[in-house]
Amino acid sequence: AFAVVAAHGNDRGVAVFLALAPLLPLAGVAAAYGPWLDPTYEVGLAAPMRTFSLLLLRSSVVLLTTTVLTGVAALALPNVDWRAAAWLLPALGLVLVSAALTTWISAELAFGGVASCWIGGVIVTRAASGDAYVAFNAPAQAAFATAAAVAAIVLAWRLQTFQTEREA
Repeated sequence: AFAVVAAHGNDRGVAVFLALAPLLPLAGVAAAYGPWLDPTYEVGLAAPMRTFSLLLLRSSVVLLTTTVLTGVAALALPNVDWRAAAWLLPALGLVLVSAALTTWISAELAFGGVASCWIGGVIVTRAASGDAYVAFNAPAQAAFATAAAVAAIVLAWRLQTFQTEREA
């Protein structure tokens, strides 16, 4: 809601919306899986569903829900153009990279680190180029699509290792 209101102020507000929108799915997935926020985390570890499957199931549901909610918010932007959807690939990339990282490091570090890198990257690229939308242009979108694909491959590759480490 804040980002949509900011977007109605000026062009900078749209850039703020684009920077914050990918963080909603990321935060939702972090909250759905992280032991620090999930009151059923311990139960989930003891459940017959494997930990990795639980991560993927929760991530998928939360990603779908938050994407729909953010998509509806994007329709409230003052000018609905390509920028209304420019946050989708970054959001998918951030979530998949975070999920892949959780196979090596704690969920807190994975989600927090990816969110910090995202905000820092948006600020640095904006300052370096002078273009508020440089993090959302075609090359950036291709980079996020590639990051999402690589993260999906890493998740598939790390499946067995992740299960073994978590069950030990």
